[in-house]
Amino acid sequence: MIDQEPTNKKLTTELIKANIENALELEAVSKNVSTSNDKMEKQVAELIVANEVNALELIVVNKELVVRDEESDKRAEELINAYQELKETDQKLAFQKEEKEKRAAELNMVNKELAFQYEEKEKRSSELIIANKELIFQNEEKEKRAAELMIANKELAFQNEEKEKRAIELTESKKLLEETGRLGNHGGWEFDIAKNELSWSDVVYQIHEVEPDYHPSIESSFMFYVPESAPLISEAMNQVIKEGKPFDIDLQLITAKNNRIWVRVLAQAYCINGEIVKIGGMFQDITERKQSEESLVKMKKAIDTSGEVIFLTDQEGVFTYINPAFTSLYGFTSNEIIGKTTPRILHCDELNKTVYEDFWETLLKGDEVRGELINKKKDGTLINIECSSTPIFDEDNKIIGFLGIQRDITERKSAEKALNNSQQQ
Repeated sequence: MIDQEPTNKKLTTELIKANIENALELEAVSKNVSTSNDKMEKQVAELIVANEVNALELIVVNKELVVRDEESDKRAEELINAYQELKETDQKLAFQKEEKEKRAAELNMVNKELAFQYEEKEKRSSELIIANKELIFQNEEKEKRAAELMIANKELAFQNEEKEKRAIELTESKKLLEETGRLGNHGGWEFDIAKNELSWSDVVYQIHEVEPDYHPSIESSFMFYVPESAPLISEAMNQVIKEGKPFDIDLQLITAKNNRIWVRVLAQAYCINGEIVKIGGMFQDITERKQSEESLVKMKKAIDTSGEVIFLTDQEGVFTYINPAFTSLYGFTSNEIIGKTTPRILHCDELNKTVYEDFWETLLKGDEVRGELINKKKDGTLINIECSSTPIFDEDNKIIGFLGIQRDITERKSAEKALNNSQQQ
């Protein structure tokens, strides 16, 4: 539309130029009228017609030019408006571009901030992962520790139950010891290491012949023992307290009433979690037993030095003891005879079996047997003996063995036989 405006102007100029040329031609024709009126009139008419036609065409063209000029103006206005709109649009676009650039810068800043935050998050995430691992490790350690504590608690509970059970057992044992102690003349004692306290049962007080208000201690208790026994009990107590080594020893002491007696002292350590906390034991008056043992020692010495054969057997007639006189007479040592039965070792075929049967029948009835027998020595020599056999009874009056005493009367028997022979002659 903009390119048509110069064309219209050019067309208008050509039409004006054509009108001028027609006017010039018309003037030239008018000058030549005189030469040819007819021809001139004809030409004038033709020119007039042509001029009219041209005028009409010019009018039409002018009208078209006017219309075109109006349209051009309108179009120009539209183009100006469009240009203004484009300019405004460009301004808007420039503003929007500035806004976009500003927004882009802001977004870039935001991106950088987000990138920084992302890095911080990554860093924090790594720290959290490490922290989580640490927490997991700590939780595992806690669970492990909890499991250990649970096991320890169960162990403590078990130990407490055992302690309570042990305490009940100890209480019952103490009661039983007190009862049996009164019957067997023995009591109990206990030493608390932490408290350094020594406690005695009533029987132990009675054995020491002290008053009920007496307060014993380890040091004072040692003073009761005779000089030969005091170092023994002191050393034994040190070992049981420090090492937990139990002891069972016989010692002599002098009571508060100046009586010299024999006592048996037993001790053992009591531990809690591997630590020795108490020492406990038994205390028994064994004076009568010691006196019996001394009597037995004297008796054994007397038997061993006796000139008569003395031996012991069980209820089946198996040798359990022989004195030296037995060996001297029969030739058997203790190792050869102990565990053997009397009939197989000593008896011979000189006597009827009924003699031995009557002998054993009388013994098994619980009666003593006295008489003369013919026995056989280790080398096969036959000897005459004078013997006595006595049953040995236990507390329930049951036979548990036999005591045999024999004397070699072979020479006497030979002398008697010789005397009888000489008298008969």
